[in-house]
Amino acid sequence: MNPIDPEKTAMARAEDLRVKRQELMRLSPQKALDQILESPQAVALVHSFAEEDFYLLVNDIGPDDSLPLLGMASNRQWNYILDIESWSKDRLDIKALTAWMNRLLTADSRRLIRWCFEENMETVRLYLFRTIDIHIREYDQAPSDLGDGFFSDDDTYYVRIREEGDPGDETGREKALKYKFLSEFLGRLSVYDHVRYQNLLMESAAVLPAESEEELFRLRNVHLAEKGFLPSHEAVGIYQGLKVTELHRQGIKHLRKSTSSITMLPVPLSSANLLNDESLFARSLAQIQDAGVIMELQAEFAGLSNQVISADGVRIHDRQVLQAVVKKVSDYLDLGLELILEGKTTPESSATLIEKYPLINIFRVGYGAVLELKWRAQKWQKDSWFTRTGLPLSFWGEKWLGLLGGLLIDKPKYFTNHADGVLYREFESHADILHTRDNLTEIIRADNLLSLMDIRIKSMTVYRYLSFHNLILTLWANDFLAMPPQAEEPIPIPMGTFKKLHERLWKGGIPPRKIRDDIKAHFLDVLSRRSGLKNYEITEQLGAVLEGLFTDIEMELGEVPGKGLDPRFIQLFLIRNSGKTTSTDEKS
Repeated sequence: MNPIDPEKTAMARAEDLRVKRQELMRLSPQKALDQILESPQAVALVHSFAEEDFYLLVNDIGPDDSLPLLGMASNRQWNYILDIESWSKDRLDIKALTAWMNRLLTADSRRLIRWCFEENMETVRLYLFRTIDIHIREYDQAPSDLGDGFFSDDDTYYVRIREEGDPGDETGREKALKYKFLSEFLGRLSVYDHVRYQNLLMESAAVLPAESEEELFRLRNVHLAEKGFLPSHEAVGIYQGLKVTELHRQGIKHLRKSTSSITMLPVPLSSANLLNDESLFARSLAQIQDAGVIMELQAEFAGLSNQVISADGVRIHDRQVLQAVVKKVSDYLDLGLELILEGKTTPESSATLIEKYPLINIFRVGYGAVLELKWRAQKWQKDSWFTRTGLPLSFWGEKWLGLLGGLLIDKPKYFTNHADGVLYREFESHADILHTRDNLTEIIRADNLLSLMDIRIKSMTVYRYLSFHNLILTLWANDFLAMPPQAEEPIPIPMGTFKKLHERLWKGGIPPRKIRDDIKAHFLDVLSRRSGLKNYEITEQLGAVLEGLFTDIEMELGEVPGKGLDPRFIQLFLIRNSGKTTSTDEKS
């Protein structure tokens, strides 16, 4: 008979629990709860959850419906929940702490009391300092002399539950919950060990709240930092860009193959489970066969996601919020992999990279490409013609305004203009980088062209709407119509004159009409004459932009007969109607 190997038995059990966890996390919250409660190893199964996964499961089910799970949870899982839920920035949130302590008291009261006495005394002291008044009755003092609201279970140590802050800070429900919890909590502390209970009351009255809260916050940050939740001022380091050429100097990582020390770790699965299977990172991960390496990469990915959560100040209460973070991390990893491999990406080559380089560095390579666009936009904006002229970003029109607005915020976003159902999203691929870079180049070239044309712009208060499009087209129309120059300013076109211009634009008379080639040539000649650039130089730099202007004219005005023109709906030219300016022109 072969002797039983305890290590192999433990590893097999850990693997069995991991598989069960994986299955549970694919179920609906209620089904997952039912499966856990029906399991013959329910406590072991609950304990096997990583703290992050357990916290998400509790929130998915509903905190008040998860009391059976909270009763089976380990102390480390309790600690994690309180670390996440009971702090508002660097301040202890008494209301949240009361709510969660009440749930734990309901789930397993005796264990909570033991846990408070043995592991969490500092938190309890500060909590009691903030929530109760304490009075020790003298032997010759009547209880009625202490005032209203005091109660005692030994006729010596009297306690009164204090209202939170100013009157009205607590709702009736919050106040009732606090009174209910503290009454039961203090009673159970006293029953568990009355002498220690008395000492606790005395110690809580002597707490230095600022020092105590600071120390608890420090310990909380230490606990969370172990899981990647760094303090926000440290976590933002993840957004420090990294060039591909610098990646190799950052060092490589060494992943261990399958061993007991790896397979028995409670690796967080929520982040990896929410990955899009079509993402390059997910497809790369699928190429790896070694279970130990996969688990290390999953843990690394979870830590990276947690650091992004801290840096962005996100509160994760459900899977939808976490999924958005996971997608962001995955997108920048995909972008980083594309840049490192210079676009020649395959799941196999990417798998080699994620095994070799720390994921945080690959993320920083991807984000670094976005930062370069942001810095380029900021540098240009600082010295640009439109800034010197005092024009707002809206001058560049909806498309370019959206692109610049996305680049110039603290954490740049990709402008989709609702192509993906949203106005902005995270950069997802090298194609997004190239598209944004090309559009930014066009904006810079357009600004440079305007700077060479010696244009005078009145104060923006004079114009109701001025854009690059109606400015440059109006300047051309002024020349084409031989309107008298006015200190190089764009002259709004009288409506009657514009109708004549409208008649001369088209090749044919039947809609949809196209702009005549000689009109386009004249437009280019005007730009060349005013800027000093050659026609071919303008075409090389801004050919697509200028062609787009004519396309916009064709779409806006090509099917409108001259008599149907309404100055209120003409956006591409500055129009003056009967001596009064319109919404597209300057005020009279």
